[in-house]
Amino acid sequence: MKKICSFLYRAAGYIAGVLLGIMMIVLVVQVFRRRVLGNSLTYAEELIRFLEIWLVFLGASLCVKDDTHPTVTIFFDHFPQKIRPAVKSLIYLLILAVGIVMMISGVLLCMKYYRQMTPTLRISYAYVYAAIPLSGLLIDIQALGVFSEFLRRNKEGRTQG
Repeated sequence: MKKICSFLYRAAGYIAGVLLGIMMIVLVVQVFRRRVLGNSLTYAEELIRFLEIWLVFLGASLCVKDDTHPTVTIFFDHFPQKIRPAVKSLIYLLILAVGIVMMISGVLLCMKYYRQMTPTLRISYAYVYAAIPLSGLLIDIQALGVFSEFLRRNKEGRTQG
């Protein structure tokens, strides 16, 4: 499981980096053409928006592995030390549930809008919405990896202490 998670993490990070690079290139070209040449790329804003959607959803799966999602720890910090592992387990289960919901709803969105084309790029909206179920899958895989590691460490800590 660790190798799969690491591979998918690296792949998602690499793809996110490429998407960010494409976004920056299109943005610079768009600004140059608009300000210097007086005409702009017709597809630039739409392309950047769709790349940003993919970038955000891929980034969400990276944050699960790194445990860098924004969190409010005020409640967690007030729990007694003995029940914190149970609360942390509940959090991982909720993350898994969110990933499942993303997969199901994302597939339904793709099926519903696969015939609808984007205004400028003339691609199916299914390609845009595909970021949702794919991200849900990556989130669940990363959450399972992190959760299994958490359970292993927690079990070792109890048997040793």
